[in-house]
Amino acid sequence: MKSFFDFKQWRKFILLLISISFIGLVGRISPYGSEIWNFLFENMIWFPVEMGITIFVFDKIIQKNNLKIEHNREYNEYYSVAETDLNKLLQTIKLHSVSALTNSQLEGDKLDKEFANVCNNIPELITINKLREGLNTQLLNPNNVIDSMINPKFVRKSYYDSLGESGDNIINNIYSHYMLYSKFIPVDLYRELNNLRDFFESNIYFSTNNNLKFGRSMLVQRENDGLMLDNEYQQTIDILTESYSLLYKKIMTIENMISESNL
Repeated sequence: MKSFFDFKQWRKFILLLISISFIGLVGRISPYGSEIWNFLFENMIWFPVEMGITIFVFDKIIQKNNLKIEHNREYNEYYSVAETDLNKLLQTIKLHSVSALTNSQLEGDKLDKEFANVCNNIPELITINKLREGLNTQLLNPNNVIDSMINPKFVRKSYYDSLGESGDNIINNIYSHYMLYSKFIPVDLYRELNNLRDFFESNIYFSTNNNLKFGRSMLVQRENDGLMLDNEYQQTIDILTESYSLLYKKIMTIENMISESNL
């Protein structure tokens, strides 16, 4: 951001201030013996200093204001073309984060409320017994969807599988948003979205990374073999509690940025 204070443009004025200060200093040191002259010379010494401080402060205010204008311009340009998709992305992240643990499909205000509830109450919502029981999920036959709806069949789905599927959807949606709007996304919003993507990719329960996916599949295998211990499930609950709490803060940060940029 270009500074209001440009040395080349202000060079003559700076030299004038220095000259005034120098004349005042010489005059103050010289023994004229008159209080009137001494008062004048003292003011000549300090006037350039005060003027310099005033210009410096004014320059900082101008720079801050220009940065805000530039930020809002970039954001408005991005939001004018990406508003619908950005809101859809945030709703998708909330939906899959919630459905991974509750197997529910919500939208709008109900989804926002349930997202906050899940993120802040994992120990109350997810217990060792619930993890051991798994999710009761309807089995859909892609070749006969109507029959699947009329005669529903339910099977157990591991929470680890459910979290992994949600992670795939969330990460793919974030990547898709990058590809569509990479030229428009403001730097600060891009940074937050990138942090959000890294959060999911570094989490064993959500990640699409092959090594972490393998670790997740080992947990599922231990479940299927009846080898999972209570302390392993408790460790899962502890990690999910921390992860969902952090996820909530990240989403709130992004939504606050959107709200502030629209002021």
